[in-house]
Amino acid sequence: MNVKARHGAIYFITLTDDYSRYGYVYILSHRYEALDVFKHFVAEVGTQLERRVKILRTDRGREYLSDMFKEFYEEKGIQTQLTIPHTPQQSGVTERRSRTLLNIVRSMMAHANLPISFWGDALLTAAYILNRVPSKSVPDTPYELWFGKKPCLYHLRPWGSTGYVHNPTHKHRKLGPIASKMVFIRYPAQSKGYVMYGEHPNGGMIEIDSRNVDFLKIEFPTIGEVKKDVKLSELQQNIQPLFSEGENLNSN
Repeated sequence: MNVKARHGAIYFITLTDDYSRYGYVYILSHRYEALDVFKHFVAEVGTQLERRVKILRTDRGREYLSDMFKEFYEEKGIQTQLTIPHTPQQSGVTERRSRTLLNIVRSMMAHANLPISFWGDALLTAAYILNRVPSKSVPDTPYELWFGKKPCLYHLRPWGSTGYVHNPTHKHRKLGPIASKMVFIRYPAQSKGYVMYGEHPNGGMIEIDSRNVDFLKIEFPTIGEVKKDVKLSELQQNIQPLFSEGENLNSN
């Protein structure tokens, strides 16, 4: 990418299962991080899903042809398949996935009011959604084929929309604001909720994981517009709580 993401990333890698079309996306600051990402991927699918990576099909990017990559292939018994130069059709699944992801990201960025440096957050969100919606290439959703259960979709929210994150521990307690106006930037990988971005109470900007969020689905603020705490009376009456008792965010 020709624009750095918020945390300095300028590359992204997609790893897509050929059968289910379920895809993993990682954003990187340097090309040499590709090996660590692939090792993490192999370990995760092996431990969590008891699946083995048998074949890795890639282009001839130099990050995949290093001696350390070759040693890892041999150690894990992974067969490698390299596309012929100037024939991207030999890796059509990956090429189509990258094109689709970038098309979704462009649409999300055009609809929201966030700086272009948030492309990394938009990309991770796009991959999250793409895994959970029907695909013409497979009979069921990629999520269902990969995990063996149907995905839950009711928690999906428009990327870049306003969210009021409840803050019951404010230093002024009952006299202080009960919520902070923030913006939704992605779904967290390790928890059930939303990653929200907004102003830190002590100044500066911060991102937090929260499930206690009220969304305004039609409001897409700029960064300057989220620097505001609100009182209960300022919340619109038609905002519905994100969760009710007994509900879980994801099907897993």
